[in-house]
Amino acid sequence: MDQPETSIIIRTYNEARFLPNLLEAIKQQRHDRFETIVVDSGSIDGTLDIAEKEADKVLRIQSRDFTFGYSLNVGIQAASGRFMVIVSAHTLPLDENWLDKLVQALYDENTAMAYGCQIGGLSSKFSEIRDMQRTFGAKRKELKPPRFFANNANSAIRKNLWQKHPFDETLLGLEDIEWAKYWMKRGYQVVYEPQAALYHIHEENWRQIRRRYFREAVAARRIGIQGFRHALTTPITETGRIFSDMKHLIFPNDKQPKFDVSDSQLAGDIVMFRYNKAVGTVKGLLSNVSKEYQDRKEEILFDRCCKAVVIHGEKKASLDEIQIPKVKPGDVLIRVAYEAVCATDLEIFEGTLGYYKNGMAKYPIIPGHEFSGQVVAIGPNVDQVEIGDHVVVECIQSCGECEECLRENFLGCEKRTELGVIGRNGGYSEYVMIPGKFVHQLPPELDMISACLCEPLAVALKGIKRLRRTWRRREKKDSNLTFFNITLSPHRFLFLKK
Repeated sequence: MDQPETSIIIRTYNEARFLPNLLEAIKQQRHDRFETIVVDSGSIDGTLDIAEKEADKVLRIQSRDFTFGYSLNVGIQAASGRFMVIVSAHTLPLDENWLDKLVQALYDENTAMAYGCQIGGLSSKFSEIRDMQRTFGAKRKELKPPRFFANNANSAIRKNLWQKHPFDETLLGLEDIEWAKYWMKRGYQVVYEPQAALYHIHEENWRQIRRRYFREAVAARRIGIQGFRHALTTPITETGRIFSDMKHLIFPNDKQPKFDVSDSQLAGDIVMFRYNKAVGTVKGLLSNVSKEYQDRKEEILFDRCCKAVVIHGEKKASLDEIQIPKVKPGDVLIRVAYEAVCATDLEIFEGTLGYYKNGMAKYPIIPGHEFSGQVVAIGPNVDQVEIGDHVVVECIQSCGECEECLRENFLGCEKRTELGVIGRNGGYSEYVMIPGKFVHQLPPELDMISACLCEPLAVALKGIKRLRRTWRRREKKDSNLTFFNITLSPHRFLFLKK
């Protein structure tokens, strides 16, 4: 490819659902002299696999180092173009003209930055769609002081100006407005181009919405576009917008999408969105986050949650949101691919399993011990598996050091846990943390669905191996049976080699 005129920077963190569609839409753009650069901040959902196949460059940074400004600076530093297009991974251009329209304004040397229109979709909150309609209209604008605004979900900047003033890496958000403000105060303009439009897909829960507006409010105070007085006016503003949103719900316009939920549910969502936006904004404007920033940075910037089936008691189960555990030395984080249903899981739910009757095991528990998955993160001191490996896991997990373990009586270990049964959450979860010594790599030819049968097959084969001690040894001269070499790992897990 010739030297690209434009470099498209895409920041990612767990964007596997959206990234393929975005990259495909970028390929369809009429403006064809570009490269795509993905800057990933520790994704564990398969985002990197997609990026490695489809993007021109893939850069990785640690989650602990992430800020919006830092990740962009890393991407732009590696970029070859003279125009830098910045786009959120959970967006989708409306048409093949998006890229061309976005960079057109940068041919004017008086323009430092351009940003395009953003449109909400059916998965967006009703009130956020209304906010987008207020912020991004149909009229092209040339912004000059004191109208400081830009948005890096859909923007383009000149690299030569970035080289003189990179994005602020200390901000929790609004690095785009800080950059735009810097150059606008030095005589440059920022252009809003409505024809460079894309869908911006936000599927946040209320906690995530509150946290996003908290970050933005902290940053807004830092760069001087909002102050303490806005903490007083924000609740009033958002209350007024509740009534405005309700009016548009009752009397919709042609631009409003048709939602699949009832008006009563949308009305409730309007109130909740405005409430959480106001709470997050006010807390951000009033907080002194700088003192605790380093300790809480990852918590503020990332939402590390996943879904899991949790059994809370006899016949009491629910699909809950849980925190993904942090990886510690010796641990392996696995993204669950398939989970088989075992009778033990049902006994735990029914409350009939003996361990729960005699008090050896206690609720709540995430069940599941017959599963396969992929390694997505490893801690120090783990060398038997690597990120990306397909794996299965031993169910009974003993200490390996006590007298009973040394005698290979692992069930007799007083410290033993059983995955999804006693003292350790199991595979009815999107992610599960396992001590590395109990994780085993699958052969590449074995599919992940079949791999779920490794644990029950191991149980059967272990029983056969014990029974063999009682069998009379005899040679069979003629047999159509296929014999298998049965081997035990140090922790009782059985593998078959034909």
